[in-house]
Amino acid sequence: MKKTVEIISVLWEGPIEIIDFFKFNSTDEKSFDLYQIYGTHPIYGRSVLLYIGSTKRENQRIKEHYESWMKYEFDSMQVFKGKVICIPGESTK
Repeated sequence: MKKTVEIISVLWEGPIEIIDFFKFNSTDEKSFDLYQIYGTHPIYGRSVLLYIGSTKRENQRIKEHYESWMKYEFDSMQVFKGKVICIPGESTK
């Protein structure tokens, strides 16, 4: 049985403190596709991956997380933004 592996390239930017993240006024609704949120976990400690997601609504999605749970965190939180730069089968021209 032949297995096929597809590799997707992602360009990551960060870490960005959550306070600083909201200072960015992005007008490009497709400015990033993936994001990671790091913070403190009661068992695993500080600076651990708490959430990973995908979006086309950049600041709006992070604000939704902030309003629902991030604003209650005691320690600082960081966000990494990821842009998919190469999708298998697509032309890179």
